[in-house]
Amino acid sequence: MGFFRRGILDGVAVPDKWKAVTQTLTDRSRRLAEAAKARAAVVGIETAIARRERALGHFVLTMYRKNGIDYRKIRAHCEEIARLYDELDELNRKITAIVANRVFCSYCGNSMEAGARYCPHCGRPVVQAAARLPA
Repeated sequence: MGFFRRGILDGVAVPDKWKAVTQTLTDRSRRLAEAAKARAAVVGIETAIARRERALGHFVLTMYRKNGIDYRKIRAHCEEIARLYDELDELNRKITAIVANRVFCSYCGNSMEAGARYCPHCGRPVVQAAARLPA
């Protein structure tokens, strides 16, 4: 969309409003792409957690059947699973920060905090049905 940033589209000057809307859409697309990458990472971590939990269960059962439970080894497995859960929590916080609590001005298209009464960019009153960023 560099042609909008330059202000020229087939030799015609692009109004500033279009530039602002284009920039807003570019920013929104970037944030959505970041959220999609984070969601993909969440799926990978959830899969790793499930795999490690199954392995831990198998490991404990095998030790139990051999009458020799080694709690240090169990602890190491549990600590790895806990680390993955911490990583999962951090990714979910990142996703929330990327997409949550944002609305977009129905006049200029710029994003702002939900609950704002006036757009910080164009100064117009926020319309009640402002578009929310999809989760």
